[in-house]
Amino acid sequence: MASLEGSFFTGLDTGGGGVAIPVGEIAFGSGASITSNSNFFFTPGAGVTFANIGLVDFDGFYLSPANPGNNIQGVVAIDTLNAASARNDYALNIGYNPKNVAGDHSFRYITESYFNPSGVGQTEMYWEYFSPDHTVNFRPYGIVIPVEGGSINQATIQFNATSVVFNSGYTQTAIDLDFSGNGVVKTALATGNASFIVQNTTSGGNEIEEIHNGHTFDFRSLSNANGSGSVGGYGVFNSGILGLYPATQTGNLIAFWESGPGTIFYIDSIGNIGMYGYYEMREITAPSAGGANTVRVFAQDNGAGKTQLMALFNTGAAQQIAIQP
Repeated sequence: MASLEGSFFTGLDTGGGGVAIPVGEIAFGSGASITSNSNFFFTPGAGVTFANIGLVDFDGFYLSPANPGNNIQGVVAIDTLNAASARNDYALNIGYNPKNVAGDHSFRYITESYFNPSGVGQTEMYWEYFSPDHTVNFRPYGIVIPVEGGSINQATIQFNATSVVFNSGYTQTAIDLDFSGNGVVKTALATGNASFIVQNTTSGGNEIEEIHNGHTFDFRSLSNANGSGSVGGYGVFNSGILGLYPATQTGNLIAFWESGPGTIFYIDSIGNIGMYGYYEMREITAPSAGGANTVRVFAQDNGAGKTQLMALFNTGAAQQIAIQP
């Protein structure tokens, strides 16, 4: 029977007092040690089946390296209990060191049939990494889909990476993120503030960043923001207040520009207002006086149908600057 070594046969009678191999089961071994296992069988028209992978008899397929410094590559199945369900979770691990043997790093592609840690089952697919000493463990990419509960069939895609880089060697002119409905981009931390940055760098050195940090939204033009070589400014939205100021505190806070006349309106860094054109005011009810060292200029009806241009200081009655002729 030594001629059977290394071959798969089914339905054998080993002879010489040996035990007959049941039809369909795959024989393995050599000589008088040829045997079979009910978990390994061949079905005509269907092929070879390896049953109960992840239990006692068999947990996967291994590709052993010639270099002893490396671990195995392979496919390993693991059958584990769930904390919140009588149904087991059946996970398939494919990749380097699929059994996650201590003392070596592991990088595996994993699919889980039914993970239920707290009452709602979900199916998962993810890449998982362990450092050589197994002190660092994370999933760079994963998909989670609940198979029951209120969020059933709603997929979540997770990235756990310090950077996601799109290859600039491809010919696409743009990368589109398309939302069929409302789109939300957010960051979240258990404590402290979280930031989200969008940066664009061109050959001219242009950079634009947007940061959401706590209750603040910043729009930053770091350099050459308007294409003219000048430094741009910040825009900050904090607790309902919109504040605009330049990084250097020397330029304009707000400026509107046209190619013909140039800057047509601006508010500079110390609050001066300038414009190209006229300023038009409408009549209002006289305001109350402002704080110390202030004056409020406004237009009002004088009671006889004439428009008055008035100035109201912190103290005293409003003073007429001019009146409609």
